[in-house]
Amino acid sequence: MSRVRSHQTITNPPRYRKKPRKNYASAIQQLSANISRSELFEWGDSLNDQISTGYNREQQYNSPDAENIHLNSEYLDVPNIQPLENDNDNNDILVNQEEIQSLESNDDDDMVNQEESLENNDDDDDMVNQEENSNSLPSFKMYDGSSYIPHYQGEYAPYFPNFTAMALFIWVTKHMISSAAYEGLVSILLHEKFRIEDVIKSIRSIKRFRNGLPLMTIKSHNVKISSKDTPSTSKSSKEAYFFSVTGHIKRLLSNPKLKNDLYFGEGIESDLKSEFWHGELWQQSPLFGAEYCHYNHELPRTYARSRQNSRQLWLTENQEIIELSQIINKVSVWLYDTQQPPLYEFIIKEILYYHNGRPLLRDISLRHHHSTLNVSSEVHPDFHCRRIKIFCDLYFDDFGTFRNVYHSFGGLYLQFGNMKFKSRQKLRNHFLVGFVPFGGKFEDTIKPFIQDIQQLERGFLMTIDNEQVWVSGGLGITTADLPQGNDLAGTLRHNATHGCRTCKASRDNLTDISFDIAKHGRYHHLTNIEFENIQRLPNMSQKHALASSLGLRLIPNPLDQLIRDRHISTPQDIFHCFAGKANRLLIATFRLLTNSGEDTFTRTWKFFEVPSCWSRQQNPITHLACYFMSDILRLTMIIPFILYRCLTTNLLKREVLTNMKERMNLQSYRHVINKIIKCWVQFSLTTRMVFSKTLTKVDYETIQKMLELECKMLLEVFPEQFSGLPNLHINRHIVAHAKTYGTALNTSVSVKEMVHRIHKGVVSHTNKKNVEFDLIKRDNTLQTLRYLLDGGQDIRFEHIIGQGIQNIVNDVALRPLLNSWYITSSLLPKIYDEDNIEKANIITCIPEIMDINVRLKWNKYQRNQENFTIGKHLNGYLSNELANAYAEYYNDRGAMINSKVEFYNNISYVVKEDDCFVDVQLNVGDIVDVFEEGETEESYAIIKGIFTHERSRKLHAFVIFDWFEKIGENSMLKCPKYRLQAPEETQWNRVFPISLIDHNPRVHFVHDCNGDCNNDKHDFTNRYYLKNMYYYLAV
Repeated sequence: MSRVRSHQTITNPPRYRKKPRKNYASAIQQLSANISRSELFEWGDSLNDQISTGYNREQQYNSPDAENIHLNSEYLDVPNIQPLENDNDNNDILVNQEEIQSLESNDDDDMVNQEESLENNDDDDDMVNQEENSNSLPSFKMYDGSSYIPHYQGEYAPYFPNFTAMALFIWVTKHMISSAAYEGLVSILLHEKFRIEDVIKSIRSIKRFRNGLPLMTIKSHNVKISSKDTPSTSKSSKEAYFFSVTGHIKRLLSNPKLKNDLYFGEGIESDLKSEFWHGELWQQSPLFGAEYCHYNHELPRTYARSRQNSRQLWLTENQEIIELSQIINKVSVWLYDTQQPPLYEFIIKEILYYHNGRPLLRDISLRHHHSTLNVSSEVHPDFHCRRIKIFCDLYFDDFGTFRNVYHSFGGLYLQFGNMKFKSRQKLRNHFLVGFVPFGGKFEDTIKPFIQDIQQLERGFLMTIDNEQVWVSGGLGITTADLPQGNDLAGTLRHNATHGCRTCKASRDNLTDISFDIAKHGRYHHLTNIEFENIQRLPNMSQKHALASSLGLRLIPNPLDQLIRDRHISTPQDIFHCFAGKANRLLIATFRLLTNSGEDTFTRTWKFFEVPSCWSRQQNPITHLACYFMSDILRLTMIIPFILYRCLTTNLLKREVLTNMKERMNLQSYRHVINKIIKCWVQFSLTTRMVFSKTLTKVDYETIQKMLELECKMLLEVFPEQFSGLPNLHINRHIVAHAKTYGTALNTSVSVKEMVHRIHKGVVSHTNKKNVEFDLIKRDNTLQTLRYLLDGGQDIRFEHIIGQGIQNIVNDVALRPLLNSWYITSSLLPKIYDEDNIEKANIITCIPEIMDINVRLKWNKYQRNQENFTIGKHLNGYLSNELANAYAEYYNDRGAMINSKVEFYNNISYVVKEDDCFVDVQLNVGDIVDVFEEGETEESYAIIKGIFTHERSRKLHAFVIFDWFEKIGENSMLKCPKYRLQAPEETQWNRVFPISLIDHNPRVHFVHDCNGDCNNDKHDFTNRYYLKNMYYYLAV
């Protein structure tokens, strides 16, 4: 047996069965004879709030997609109708919508083969359906009532077993307590250290404990409030609350768990790039390294002759690290756009670069300068003082605080690029700076932050753990969504004539691949000159005209007072960019479909085997506007498979199909279908590649080619939707941003967007009057508690802080208190009730795995169906496998005396990873990825069974695998093809302990359907699957 260490993968193909439909024609006739329609549908206005109806364009009543009409029977003037549970006779009268629908004729299959009359048939069917539905009756479902009869005994019988249950029920119902809040309460009440005599009766007394914590200081300053955006009762100014950057830095460096995870060294030239210090900005910044001029011998012959005649050299955009041993001697070089030195050996007037594969030259001034070159930090006289340099990441975005009322705040958040990527992805490592008040301006609110960063640029002494350190640094990157990012860069927004903040492309050139973005780029020092020219003009009309022609605002952004390059340090956000493109591509695709095409797509989407960690969404065709950006990106991961399964020429509008065939000069309609699918495949592959957590130099080139191909295919297939689209133009700049900051994902705001959702969820618990003050106080309290939980010290109490505060982090029973803000929450939603958990002390061979729970025990039928057991004992083959697993992973080679096992459908456990916990939930049918010893790539297996086995009076948990074998690739979808191991194949080990799987599912496999598969049920005798190469973690 090979030793395997696992990382889990995702795919839980849901299986659905439709019940056979009965013939209720006679029941309908009987019901219609006894009850008139007027009687059935007469009700008063008081019933309006108790009715929910569904409407479908094709069918008003009996559409299977429409929602049922829910009525309370006491409002109906039909005394014979009773709840279904109590009157079996009515089962022959009350007809389910789907059953009535089955009585109607369905000509869809015939319509598929009638291409010529597709649209006319749709119209005829609509009229027929409306006529038939006018004579059909809606069904009714009964809810609540008194159908359930409790059987409790005692003082609070028959409704409650005891006082505690009754009191908690009333409390939960009255205050609408959420599941998470109740779990937190239960964890306290059931804890072994809970004492009822310690309960504090007043909530004000509870809140007063906050005053004794080592809280950070909240400062405030007055900002002007616009009268145009706010109510008439608003004042002309308001307090803006904020934390100082210095306070965050001190708290960061004093945190024992964070300070050891920070990097303060020079830029690293790594083959596998993932962090900020792997990017060019960190490597070239004078704060951490030096700037190199790379001497390239490979010049085109024309330029080489010019160099010999005029001692001229050229800069190139390629950069390499030169070892000190390779340096022969130093030379003096004059960069022509700088001050001329008294002596020089060579001169550089131009930059050699490649555009569309051709070597070109541009002026030396068209380059990015390091804005830090002319600024020196204050050097403290104590040269033995340890030096720490901080890389600050500022995020700014607006968010609405109330659902239906326009009342927005601007959130200002700070991250530190010295943290590893994994740490920066955690919500608790996003530090709040402050809020822009409703009606206030960013320019006024940001002033204290600018002063703090300017102090950081100069450097200052700070005492950390009784040690003095010299702290310096600056603002490394500013992130925001696409419009507000332009504001931070001082450029006009994307709807302007020149609305790109990285180059000067006009609206007509946004999707022109031949446009030279290097020659027409925006460069910080040249933009400064343009701002100066704007300010020299005598009147506002001339200023507006010049600023508009340049794509600039009238004045620079206040952040330009800091040491930064406005065009480099404000990269375009890939999260908003690709979500916007995906949304437009989805709308364009759905508009191609006929009514029957929409129905076919919806059926295929509805039963598609999505990853088990996803929640089901509404119909994307009708409710796409309700999708979050992360939901849209998830949808793009499965759309190519859905289209590949269902899309045919009969499902597209005839006129659109013909126009696309002629415009792209294709031979047949089938080629149009292939073009659409290939366009989606390219878009999905490119998106996954751009969101990669790690990149190599080869990946940069690959991404550039994929982005260019994506742009070409989108413009070819959907020119009207994507021509001149700013989101598509951003493709030209993504690779440059990735090189600057290591990866494009380092510039994404996907996780930062989730911070807004946290604050929005808390608004309902504030006083609604000074919302931003309540929010910043809450954040201050949580961050202080986090600091203490991490082992931070309070300078007021040296070595007096009790260990109990820090110990609750390792207390599994109290995890609900810390979950979702301190502990990294699980990627999987908790969907099982505690009542279904089998209470058993299950262990495994790794102590980092704890709190193991199994759910949904298999019955005899399920065990026999899989043929794993004989009675309750493992069969001979699996029994031998189990013995080998004990020998391999537990070093236990004893005889298998007991082979009795219990099978379950689900298992969950907690994996302790560094300073946090990860909830792992596995289901039968999930697919996991594992690394085997001696293998160079991952292997994949599907979980066929989860069971527990008792040995030496201890209960252990195991999984049974069926392995996947790679056999080729699907050329259309560009996904590898796998064959699933058959039950009779025994060349691979199948039984493993759960310790192999320390992650939630993170890969996705899709059934490679054949003609015997249908929407709601796969043919599992077909054992071929496709690995989803478009799948990644969007957020």
